[in-house]
Amino acid sequence: MNSDGIILQLGKEDREIFKANPYLFDTMYLDLISVIKAHNKDCRLDYLGIFKFFQ
Repeated sequence: MNSDGIILQLGKEDREIFKANPYLFDTMYLDLISVIKAHNKDCRLDYLGIFKFFQ
């Protein structure tokens, strides 16, 4: 958690959660970001997603 940057990769399971319950998906990722920022407020975050994630 002391990294300058972290890459979060969104995958198939994330897409399935999003399709089934977008609110749960948002809540889970906002919680994850909060945990990361609580340990390292200056950490940069980047996201990689699978092709056509939201379709």
